[in-house]
Amino acid sequence: MAFHETLPPRLVELVRQAKDQILARPELFNMYHYAAPTECGTALCIAGHMAVLDDPSIYRLPVQVQLRVMMAWRLEHIYGPGLGDEFGRLFYAQEWPHEFCPMTAECAAARIDYWLETGK
Repeated sequence: MAFHETLPPRLVELVRQAKDQILARPELFNMYHYAAPTECGTALCIAGHMAVLDDPSIYRLPVQVQLRVMMAWRLEHIYGPGLGDEFGRLFYAQEWPHEFCPMTAECAAARIDYWLETGK
């Protein structure tokens, strides 16, 4: 059984959508911050992308408010249901196996696929 089959379907859908969004707009991917202002918009980590996909109104907020809202989203949807350990392996760059570094959009997409399949 693939790891993603053990997760809530909505969260799996959000992870896959985040991957697609990261590949489509790599300039808006930054694994080191939830939300970092850029000339093109706000660069987001994987969790940030998931939060905005789940609630697009977040992206219209000031960056500092986005950060607080995204952290609250993660607490409610990931840590509240007890999924912190599983998602922590995806959300924290230091948990990524070395073959998925550097933190480029392509590496993030490969990391997401590997995580969905194995949970590692």
